[in-house]
Amino acid sequence: MNARLLVIAGAGAYPRLVVEGARRAGWATVDVVAVAGSCERATRRAADHAYAFSVGACDLAVAWIGEQGYDGVIFAGQVNPLSLFTARFDDVVRGWLAALPVKNAHTIFGKVVDELERRGVRVLPASCFMDGHLPGVGALTARDLGDVERADVRRGLEVAS
Repeated sequence: MNARLLVIAGAGAYPRLVVEGARRAGWATVDVVAVAGSCERATRRAADHAYAFSVGACDLAVAWIGEQGYDGVIFAGQVNPLSLFTARFDDVVRGWLAALPVKNAHTIFGKVVDELERRGVRVLPASCFMDGHLPGVGALTARDLGDVERADVRRGLEVAS
């Protein structure tokens, strides 16, 4: 049995669903680090303990998380991408950003994950505990695609690849 999970929670219902799913999966303690200005109150209430950090305090948050001894950490919910580019970061985080060849949400969050793992924190996939909320195989609309639409989708996949 896993003991302590931390959900780094952005906006939307997704973080709350992760907290609830982790409880059903048997995690003894599920805490939340709320991204300030993003996390919903319902998510905070669903957790055993809730803490908050601003996007600009990323290095402080990573260091704190590394010291807490969580058995797993999950990122869930949206963080407004604009906040990544308007936050006042400290010198450490500015150094992280300067070293990134491409600066976008994927690379920035990837760097945060790397820093957590460097401190011995196990980062779990965001899809953990969401099986009951994922759609099944097949059409998700009232009707399936027609032949012309299927051809368009195939061509779109070819172009995207």
